[in-house]
Amino acid sequence: MKRTDTSSISSPTIKKKKDMEGGQITTKGKDNNMSDQQQQVVQNITTSSPTHEEEEDYSSYKTIEEFGYRYNDKGQLRSIKDDSTFKFVTQEHYDALGDVVATTIQKMMTQEPYHLIELQIPEDNIEGVDPTKPHTNIFLSDDFYANEERLLIIICGSGRVVAGQWARSICINDTLGKGTIFEYLEQAKKNNFSFIILNPNQTRGEYIGKNGKPKMGSVPGSETPYNHVQYVYDHYIVKSKAKAITIIAHSFGGQLTMHILESRPKIMDKLKAIGLTDSVHSHSVLRRSNVESDSEDDDDDNEQNTQYKYTKAQKVENNKKVLKFISNNCINWVASKQPVGQDLGFSTYQSCQHRSSGHTKHEYTSSSYVLHLTETPIIYLFIYSFKSRSKNMLLALRIVCSILPALFTLLLSAFMINSFVLVENLIHIF
Repeated sequence: MKRTDTSSISSPTIKKKKDMEGGQITTKGKDNNMSDQQQQVVQNITTSSPTHEEEEDYSSYKTIEEFGYRYNDKGQLRSIKDDSTFKFVTQEHYDALGDVVATTIQKMMTQEPYHLIELQIPEDNIEGVDPTKPHTNIFLSDDFYANEERLLIIICGSGRVVAGQWARSICINDTLGKGTIFEYLEQAKKNNFSFIILNPNQTRGEYIGKNGKPKMGSVPGSETPYNHVQYVYDHYIVKSKAKAITIIAHSFGGQLTMHILESRPKIMDKLKAIGLTDSVHSHSVLRRSNVESDSEDDDDDNEQNTQYKYTKAQKVENNKKVLKFISNNCINWVASKQPVGQDLGFSTYQSCQHRSSGHTKHEYTSSSYVLHLTETPIIYLFIYSFKSRSKNMLLALRIVCSILPALFTLLLSAFMINSFVLVENLIHIF
């Protein structure tokens, strides 16, 4: 911490002592010849640095209230004491608060109005999870297994975000409505979707060691984000009865989506649409990783399900299918100054269509995009679950929508002309 220069303060009766452990300067005595300003400088130095003993262990906090905050009715984090916004203290304090905010959000997802089911994975046996092995969690809608119509898969980006979040910083400094998937869940429920929320960043989990003490270790089946999405597909998504699947993914979640398509190509039999928000995926990178192999049967070392191991030729074929699919059925809503929904053209780098999310900041692209959806959801999100994989269907819909106003004007004009002719004929008769 930067210290104020006190070398110009002359005081024979002031004895300064620096505590080497806490970095605190203490003072003894008082110089009556010192000005009030000089005395204030010394006082500031004395009280500005807390001792090691005064530092709190934020990791022991379990609730937001212990940090002195609460969420108001608008989803804003506010001080319990004076209703002020969040104040940064230290990185340790911020990270600890962020962890508690994440668990709070996940708890909210299991309650009214969402009623999600939290599952610990891997499921070790029919009786539940094994506490001696690390686990992570995912969330399902209560109609996940029963819904035979539509399924929505939600995948977050990378970093210290968990299932249910788009951006931790927005949840702390702005609102939950913009930083979480809550709006998406509400839109999905209105349109009769079941849904599953993946948790690719939680690759390590707590478990009870042989000595009876808690430890941290890699989660079996979710050792990496790539392994996680494969595990969830193999053990849950394939069991869904839904005829139409839609994927919504943010940032690195787009890369994980491409991985699902290439490692589990059968999902494309039911997948109708992919909506990405400022995805960072590059299909060319995945293409090189899939085909740059010395042997014909050089399989992915991380692949745990042997039925999904492919030869080099099979990977090349899968890649061609993915390229064709995402070029027709995937849109990436990117950070842009253009109005939300503005067509930005086709990206050859990402092999998909780009549209404006309506916001210039990466972390806000998901919230800006969905806030627009709340006004016209069927046009920008769920329409892709009903349309054919051919572009012609969407083109036809656009043409029809564009000519409707002109058609209405034409019919109205014809009606008015006929009315005038009828009146004129009546005048001649009488």
